[in-house]
Amino acid sequence: LLQPARAVAAALRTRGGVLTGFPVSGTPLSENELQKWLLRGTFAVLAPEGTPGAGQPVYFGLWAPSARSVSLLGSFNHWQPCRLPLEPAANGWWHGALRLPAGTHLYRFWVVDAAHPHGTWLRDPENQNTAESGYADAHSLIHLS
Repeated sequence: LLQPARAVAAALRTRGGVLTGFPVSGTPLSENELQKWLLRGTFAVLAPEGTPGAGQPVYFGLWAPSARSVSLLGSFNHWQPCRLPLEPAANGWWHGALRLPAGTHLYRFWVVDAAHPHGTWLRDPENQNTAESGYADAHSLIHLS
């Protein structure tokens, strides 16, 4: 089965690709790794409204070079777009980290660009773990112990 989004994601991570050195989206980070990314300056630690800052930091990123904005939405913020904005890095990569408690979390990215001025949601092309969404495309899934 051909999966174009995954094929593009893999190509961007080949030796010399624009995403060389960036963590894979949906990857839990250690506190040391989180601090390393914070020191680089173009990185956001996201916090859903009304939730404490405790939990495992998880790295999220999406290659969207034509986007005006990219945000994270999911079961952890009641699927509200634009509330957890990712930061743009050089090269069209948008990224950030979110502290999540143990358990299963469903998510997507909300992308605003010229083709979708009101936004559209996309599954994480780097995360192969999915769950039924009730829509034509599954949600991305992350499970933390």
